[in-house]
This record gives sequence, C-alpha cells and structure tokens, in this order.
Amino acid sequence: KCREALQAFGEVNFLAIEQYQTTKEKLDFLLEQKRDIEKAIDDIKNIIDETNEKSEEKFSTSFEEIRKAFKKIFARLFDGGRADLILENKNDILNSGINIMAEPPGKKFQSISLLSGGERALVAIAVIFSILYLKPTPFVVLDEIDAPLDDDNIERFKSLLKEFKETSQFIIVS
Repeated sequence: KCREALQAFGEVNFLAIEQYQTTKEKLDFLLEQKRDIEKAIDDIKNIIDETNEKSEEKFSTSFEEIRKAFKKIFARLFDGGRADLILENKNDILNSGINIMAEPPGKKFQSISLLSGGERALVAIAVIFSILYLKPTPFVVLDEIDAPLDDDNIERFKSLLKEFKETSQFIIVS
C-alpha cells in the first residue's frame, strides 16, 4: 500500500526548490506591482475628488455672478421684468442642468420655452452678455442674433453692445 502511494507521487523533482523560489519571486514582484497600482488608483481618486470640490466651488461662485448679471441685463433688455437662472440639481452642480426662467413685463414667470421667438432671442442675448460680463473675450461672433428682434429691441441690443465694446470686439452677421 505504501509503495503504491509512493509511486502515485511520481518522480522526485529535484528542481522543485529552485522553481518554488523563482515562482515566489515572481509572485512577490506581482504583489508589489498590485500594491503600486492600488496606491495610484487611490491617489487618482483623491485628485479627482479635490478637483471636483474646487470645480464646484469655482462654478458656484461664477454661476452666482453670472446670475446677478443676467438679472440686471434681462431687466435692461426688456425694459423691466425679472429673470433667473436656476440649477436643476443643487446636490450635483457639475452635472446639473440650468433652467432659465423669465418674466417679461406683462407676462407670468415661466420657462423660456414658452416665450415668443423675439423674447427667447433677448433672453439668449442676456445670457451671453452675462457671461461676457464675468469673463470678457477679445472677439465675439454673433450670427443672425438680431433677426427675431423688432426695432425697439434692436435699439436696446445696440446700447448693450456699446457698453461692452470696451472689453470685446464684436462681429455681427446680419
């Protein structure tokens, strides 16, 4: 019985100790590589968290400044009324949409999708110039921005352009 068991083991591998040592070294190397990768993943996650935190802070600050400017520019373009920019999801502002609410004089506070074409164009102009108020750019190209506007609104738009011409150059395709 013992001989059968001994024969079942097969031939003695005299290289087993050397093979074990080589395999152990390889395993140790791979485990070290795994630890390095896990540390790099943790470092990247921390950097992403820090970046998101700073981005949220910067976005919040910029959004509030643009929102204030939007309210003023809207009232100027519409000769009254009120408007607001509202985050759809305040818990996840980096992925949140933004609702634009407007109340031109004589109308109810509503989403811009319910406004006329000319009113929507003026709201869009107010948004663009609110952003330019915060962060002027050297050149601005506006294509057919005046098309849906009537004469009174074009005059208000021109007065707004004159105010911003000190910080930006405008190319208007009409």
